[in-house]
Amino acid sequence: MVSSAEAAAYIRWAASGDPLLRRCISRRAFLLAQAIRFCSPRWFARISHERLALAHALDRELSLLKPANVIELGAGFSLRGLQWVDRHPGRYIEMDFPAVQRKKSAIFPRSEHHILLVGDAVTDIGKAKGCLRKGRTGIIIEGVLTYLQPEKVAALLSALRASFPKGTVLLTHAAKKAPFLRRLLWGTPADIDVQKMLGEAGWRVRESSGVLIAS
Repeated sequence: MVSSAEAAAYIRWAASGDPLLRRCISRRAFLLAQAIRFCSPRWFARISHERLALAHALDRELSLLKPANVIELGAGFSLRGLQWVDRHPGRYIEMDFPAVQRKKSAIFPRSEHHILLVGDAVTDIGKAKGCLRKGRTGIIIEGVLTYLQPEKVAALLSALRASFPKGTVLLTHAAKKAPFLRRLLWGTPADIDVQKMLGEAGWRVRESSGVLIAS
């Protein structure tokens, strides 16, 4: 099976050809993704368009925000952090599972401004807080919420609201329904109303181009 992090990396690699992304994908996962792309080109094109459009929208909102710190939860093999620290001052902090972070540590260039943390977003968010510099913080959650059960999503959004001061901005996706294959392979709930759950957790929310901007 292809992990969600490798699947997302393959989509980004297919669009950019970046060699760093290719190194993040195991041979088995790469061959399987190539086969899926060959056998279902229209489905792959649609999924790729949706994922890349969301990534570009998040990048645009993050650039407008101009935070001193960025925390990305479940970043996978995204190159956003590397690209951000090359162009902006401040720190970019990524939190993900051990296997993902080990591979990234071995492949990605090292930078004191690009920090890779291992942990669970709900219980280990304090690790990220300890790395922040003074100034506004932006938090990115791209695609992760549709893999989680509703109670986990609610706990995460509440923990973030309680842990960070006013002025913190959370950027995430507005999709309510998880794709069928994601529900089949990972047991993801069919319907999570992220915007409603953000409001219930105490965030003020607006939407722009499929991105939820919560503060």
